[in-house]
Amino acid sequence: MLVFQGKKCQICEEPLEPKKTVVDHCHATGNVRGLLCYNCNNAIGFLKENIRAALKLIDYIYKNEVKPNQDKLRGPDDCSECIL
Repeated sequence: MLVFQGKKCQICEEPLEPKKTVVDHCHATGNVRGLLCYNCNNAIGFLKENIRAALKLIDYIYKNEVKPNQDKLRGPDDCSECIL
């Protein structure tokens, strides 16, 4: 699985560190979803695997992202620094 993922977290795509790599799984089914870094796995946990909350979080970040001398961003295509 580690090689299949290119040794990167499936969410943030940062290189996985051996002591900070987590085997992510669905708590409802127990199915393994992939390998994540510690931080991304915690983010899922803090959101309680709630997809609606995750989408609202993304929307919140986009609506409140302001660059100097620029209006508020409208979406991911407006942000050259966003990691997607």
